[in-house]
Amino acid sequence: MPACASVDNQILLGEHLMICPILEQNAKSRKITLPEGDWHDFWSERTWQGNISIEYPAPLDRLPLLVRGGTILPMGPALQNIPDGHVFDHLEFHTWPPYPAEGLFFDDDGHSTAYQQEGFSRTRLRAEQKNNKVVLRVSGAQGHFDGQVNERRVDIILHRAGEAESARVNGENTPVSNQPGLVRITFKNNILKDALVEITFRS
Repeated sequence: MPACASVDNQILLGEHLMICPILEQNAKSRKITLPEGDWHDFWSERTWQGNISIEYPAPLDRLPLLVRGGTILPMGPALQNIPDGHVFDHLEFHTWPPYPAEGLFFDDDGHSTAYQQEGFSRTRLRAEQKNNKVVLRVSGAQGHFDGQVNERRVDIILHRAGEAESARVNGENTPVSNQPGLVRITFKNNILKDALVEITFRS
């Protein structure tokens, strides 16, 4: 969108997140210019098609944050602070359509500069939709560092989703939780092994 070239009060964080700070005192909303593609509100169930400008609510307690469609966003659970020795043994992978969607999770020891000498790992994620099924592949971690966990709890969270009927992880049936517009499944996985997640939706 050519109009984006002159926008200087929005920030793309990588390719997938757009941060739009409130810069005017007492503002109740702000204008956001959206590039091409689908854009999802991180805080609600609202979605927009790009190449438009929108008026976005601006409450004091919430930073306007948009997610590009086709994103898988790794997130840790909410914490009041990050303790010494913290490890990512529990992760949430938030997934927004349209599919295919992709994401990448980097991990390291969190305190040293070993990552500069290849002391880190990479986990790739890809989700595809086939008829009434979403198939998500979580790759085994590539790379190693001191203190790396062996097993991780993983929450897969699909946004803008219909009602899921069933889920399987590596061929095994897995409980699935439905909320309005959101589907969640939880499992534990050896981080060095691939995981295949299949979620079937009601027709």
